[in-house]
Amino acid sequence: MLEKAKVSFFLASRTITRGNKGITIFTVIVLTLIFVQLVLFSSMLAGVTLKFNELMVDFQTGNVVVEPKEEERYIEDASALQKKIESLPPGDRDLSSPEDLGELPLQGKRDGSHGLRD
Repeated sequence: MLEKAKVSFFLASRTITRGNKGITIFTVIVLTLIFVQLVLFSSMLAGVTLKFNELMVDFQTGNVVVEPKEEERYIEDASALQKKIESLPPGDRDLSSPEDLGELPLQGKRDGSHGLRD
């Protein structure tokens, strides 16, 4: 097996030295750039996606979004639900900002992106 690797290396080196060196260098550079681009782009995209999800939880919705049931337009007995949420330990009910403390009824907004806001 080592003999086959030596033969392969010898043939490759002979082809490179006999052929056009500029084309060989250009090919190696292009292949290196393609590899780097694939690695960098995929890692940047993964990082952006992770950060986007983190920011959505921290500033837009929180870990839990309270919505009315599927067939209903508003939450029944919203004040009792709000008291139940406020009775949770502080670490479990932290909101992104004080302005998020709004009314629980969604007032016709059914896209689910408003959570506890009015």
